[in-house]
Amino acid sequence: MNFSFKSLKFKAILLMLLAFISILLIIILGAFMMSIESHINMLKFILFGVSLICVTIISLLFHFLIKSILIPIDRVSKAMEKMAEGDFKQQLSISGDNEIGAMERSFNLLSQNYYLPTTLLKR
Repeated sequence: MNFSFKSLKFKAILLMLLAFISILLIIILGAFMMSIESHINMLKFILFGVSLICVTIISLLFHFLIKSILIPIDRVSKAMEKMAEGDFKQQLSISGDNEIGAMERSFNLLSQNYYLPTTLLKR
């Protein structure tokens, strides 16, 4: 067998070899792409899980924030309504050293300042 670059057999064998290598590359590339797709799907799943955890944590923080702000303000509001009805002996427990606590202290001071004169006037 004489293989020269110009021979037809050589070209046919070279063409078959290139076709075989191309098919192998397509198979390997397909497997690699499937691997990338599975990694992307796994990353999507992880991202969804992390997002779900973040939303849960933010919801819990929001709940505690609302609870620590709205409940004391609601207590002050109800006490103010009672004062508006004429019950000046309302006193609130101080919830902390923040703005809400300052508001509660001011309310207690206001309540004391109005309670004493109104009881003296009633006598």
